[in-house]
Amino acid sequence: MRLLVADDDPVSRRLIESALTQCGHDVVAAGNGAEAWRRFQESEFPLVISDWMMPEMDGMELLRRVRSYPRSGYVYFIMLTAKTQKQDVIRGIEAGADDFITKPFDQDELRARLRTGERIIRLEQDLARRNEDLEAINVALARANERMRVDLEAAALLQRHLLPTDSPDAGRAMFAWRLKPCPTLAGDFLNVYRLNEHNVGFYLLDVCGHGVAATLQSATLSRLLSPVPDQSSLVRKMLKFSPDYFIVPPNQVAEQLNRWFIKDTGQSRHFTLLYGILDMDTHDLRYVCAGHPAPAYLPCDPAGAGACLLDDGAWPIGVADEPTYEEHALQLNTGDRLFLYSDGVVDAMDTRSERFGSDRLITTLRETSQRPLRDSVTTLLGCVDAWRGDAELMDDLSVLALEIR
Repeated sequence: MRLLVADDDPVSRRLIESALTQCGHDVVAAGNGAEAWRRFQESEFPLVISDWMMPEMDGMELLRRVRSYPRSGYVYFIMLTAKTQKQDVIRGIEAGADDFITKPFDQDELRARLRTGERIIRLEQDLARRNEDLEAINVALARANERMRVDLEAAALLQRHLLPTDSPDAGRAMFAWRLKPCPTLAGDFLNVYRLNEHNVGFYLLDVCGHGVAATLQSATLSRLLSPVPDQSSLVRKMLKFSPDYFIVPPNQVAEQLNRWFIKDTGQSRHFTLLYGILDMDTHDLRYVCAGHPAPAYLPCDPAGAGACLLDDGAWPIGVADEPTYEEHALQLNTGDRLFLYSDGVVDAMDTRSERFGSDRLITTLRETSQRPLRDSVTTLLGCVDAWRGDAELMDDLSVLALEIR
């Protein structure tokens, strides 16, 4: 170790040099504080031994300058002094001295105190190396997190592009929707599309959990539940010798999805689904509810007195081997509205851990029943956000609404 010794007494200085050199240290000696200060600035010294009383610059001034000098590593400072008063020791400690050796000193005591300083310096150097390693790890993690953030934002943008942009031509049926992911990527998904000249299909699904895995599964499901031009798909089948399609009933769509996901052991996330088919001529609605929250129905009534929750279903997709998915039917009339929503809406918690609940859902929809459908959807999510207040958004929020104009 490279050491700096400052002492104006040549005999004392040589004794210290000899003792430290015998211990294997590289010793640089200075005859006073000013010379020691110049040497200190010129090279690295992890340990300094200095006499208190010296000409030009005493040990206390040297100590103060050492402590204020910008160095990456710690400097262990031992003060040599004939002062034995308690107040003198306190002054030295307050100035930053680590240890004291009383003159005339014993060489064995000097070596023992030096070993203490060496242990502290090694500990400090080891800690510094660990901090450097941690800093490098933190930099790498920050870069990885930034790459992940960029990837998540790209995935979220792609997911938003998969959502419908415009309502399909559905005769007198109007659709509106909103999806608010938690926190960046959603396990919820929804869509509306024409199945043929007479029928429009729509769904809202909610994959268990949220984040990247849930988003990837919801994107896969959106492909499965979408009609493919000039091809058979899960929701419609091509007919031989006919330009039309066979529209697969909603309960059969749910059963087929369940068979696929039960068979595919790689799919670990179940999901809920509400899938409906609306006849655009008669406004007959058929739907299946697979573990999804019951849809809210608002018949045409200025007071909203008939607003209620319809039938729901017990089995999510991918939970049971051979569940029975019941198909429900509803005749919609002019002015009627139907709202599909994910459980994140009714399960949203306020700061007291109280749910938003289905009663507040129905109340909000009643209060906005005379406003445009899109405004009603936006107001509902706004009420959920107001209910949460500062509470964290724990699940995706999605709403898909239908109105017969």
